[in-house]
Amino acid sequence: MNRSFEERVGSWLVLLAATCWSILGIVGRMAFASGMGPQTLVFSRVVVAVVLLGAGMLAVRPRLLRVRACDLRILIPIGAIVALNYSTYYQSVLHLGVAVSIAVFYVFPALTAIAAWLMLGERIGAKIAVALVIAVFGCALVSGLLSTGVHVSALGIVFALVSATSYAGYAVLIRRAVRRRTPAWLLFYSLLFALPGLAVATLLAGEPLLPQPGEGWLYVGVLAIVPTLAGYALYAHGLRRLPAARAAILATMEPVLATVWAVVFLSERLTGGQSVGFALVLTSAWLAYRGHGKGRRV
Repeated sequence: MNRSFEERVGSWLVLLAATCWSILGIVGRMAFASGMGPQTLVFSRVVVAVVLLGAGMLAVRPRLLRVRACDLRILIPIGAIVALNYSTYYQSVLHLGVAVSIAVFYVFPALTAIAAWLMLGERIGAKIAVALVIAVFGCALVSGLLSTGVHVSALGIVFALVSATSYAGYAVLIRRAVRRRTPAWLLFYSLLFALPGLAVATLLAGEPLLPQPGEGWLYVGVLAIVPTLAGYALYAHGLRRLPAARAAILATMEPVLATVWAVVFLSERLTGGQSVGFALVLTSAWLAYRGHGKGRRV
């Protein structure tokens, strides 16, 4: 199949993944308002996703669940990274709010590009380097981080940076592993191996592992199905066709869409700075989409 066509398909898959992830902040806020803690939300979300995906794979193709001893070399680090990423992301939302947390988190495209260069040998062309800078600055504008009067928690910044760094590591590891394994297999076992770490983090935070019966389970179900199963599956399929750095830039559409949902569903107002940020993120995504290089240069 034509490589250029494959890359364009990969780009659209990553954009669809970003659309799925864009509801994370809003649904998380609703869950927190219902009285659920961030660690309970994360752990129960992963449990539901593992049960649903495992049952589906068992029903459709049980052979997909096979795992070998040599697979542990990739599954253990991926599981640890997923547990770290999930835990620190919602802790950053709790301390910083959705907007600022997302702005800090979206240094991850630059971190991903560096990690992919070091670990995968993916070289960064001038067009993608410019797109990286534009994407990070645009996300900061969209999320209001550069506005005056924004309260910033130092602990929240640490959580957001750890979440961004761990996600960059996840993207690079998945990019390598997806060449040999199916995205469904990788997603199932990365979530399964993340559960022990998430359980420990939840208990250390003094939160229950599962929410009480009620509306909290609705939020858990939505997060398990849309951003977790659909979002990460789409992203993994996109990474089979795209360099990690370009995929990370395209994923910066998430804060743009999250802001759109906040305006549409929460009646939040869009500032002039956010409008400029929208334009910058769209520009960076367009550069990434058009940045089809030769060989391993991106």
